[in-house]
Amino acid sequence: MLLMKRLFFLFIIGICCRVSAEYTYTIKVRSHLFSTQYDLYADEQLIAKVDQSALETYSLFDSYGREQAIGKVHLVSIGTVFKSLKTIDVSDSKGNLIGWIKGDWRTLKDGKFLFYDSQSDRIATAYVDQKRKKVSIVDPSNKENLFVLFRFASIAKKSRWEIDVIQEEAIPPEMLYIFSAFITHVYK
Repeated sequence: MLLMKRLFFLFIIGICCRVSAEYTYTIKVRSHLFSTQYDLYADEQLIAKVDQSALETYSLFDSYGREQAIGKVHLVSIGTVFKSLKTIDVSDSKGNLIGWIKGDWRTLKDGKFLFYDSQSDRIATAYVDQKRKKVSIVDPSNKENLFVLFRFASIAKKSRWEIDVIQEEAIPPEMLYIFSAFITHVYK
């Protein structure tokens, strides 16, 4: 009986998150010889794409192919050994810092990432749960305030990440889309 109650509770939470999302997008991965491309789709329309180079630079383009931002991973850091400790600097197409995403080792979860804006203010925290195949991005001062929910779905030998954006204004889209490509790459 307790198991049924828990399953029902999780089902209701899933429905609430789905209904309250401002928009949902999925990621289609295309691998090339020296790079990987992550196409982001909302309502089956391409909204953006992220190209990842062999040196772990993430270039974000809009649906028309115009560069919007660049995410550069710190190559010489503890993140070289532990992927969950990487740091990604995100700048716009003119080189202006938008913010950065930093892996944090102080967690019992599979991964924790801290989002900072260009003023060094923490704007969000992401928690990775590999067992449940989800990533939650929340308010840094209130874990109950959900901004974005990543869910890994596997249907008929096809798998993909589905991302529900619940509070669109909480995280700059450039940071969110580059982080989405990073999560898709690291947590397959």
